[in-house]
Amino acid sequence: MNKLFLLIVLMLFAVGSISGYVYLNKKIIVGEIKIAEGKIQIANDESMLAKGKARLYEGQRKLSSAKKTHNTVQSNPLIKIVNILPIIGEPENIVRNKIAEGDKLVAKGKDRITSGEAKLKTVKLELQSGIERLKKASVIRTLFLIAGICFTSILIALGFYWRQVLIKIFR
Repeated sequence: MNKLFLLIVLMLFAVGSISGYVYLNKKIIVGEIKIAEGKIQIANDESMLAKGKARLYEGQRKLSSAKKTHNTVQSNPLIKIVNILPIIGEPENIVRNKIAEGDKLVAKGKDRITSGEAKLKTVKLELQSGIERLKKASVIRTLFLIAGICFTSILIALGFYWRQVLIKIFR
């Protein structure tokens, strides 16, 4: 009876180990797909960030050029006199408003770039964490497979060795 109990326990261990292997194998396959998708998404986000940085740089360059031109024009003494006139001074206000609007857009762009870089860094860390977890799961999956093979081998060997006892029990 003890031999039968031992064989049943070995069979349960073998089935549990093989079931663990199959379950982890499915999870690992899903994880590998998600990691591949994550890598593609990171590549897309990096290219979008690079485009955003290029647009920000171009905007800063244009704004700097506009400010420099405006300051050059303002340093002309004749313009200072003309700006006093109400009709002619109107374009000056428009230029100042456009420069202020440009400053706001550049500041907003810098904030978005900073936010995007922070999010990208967070996503990269999460992806790295996922890769590490996947490696650990792969090791555990291999251990489940080895345990399942060992338990099954022992079960078969003991079942064959104790076949006379088993025949008596089931008669």
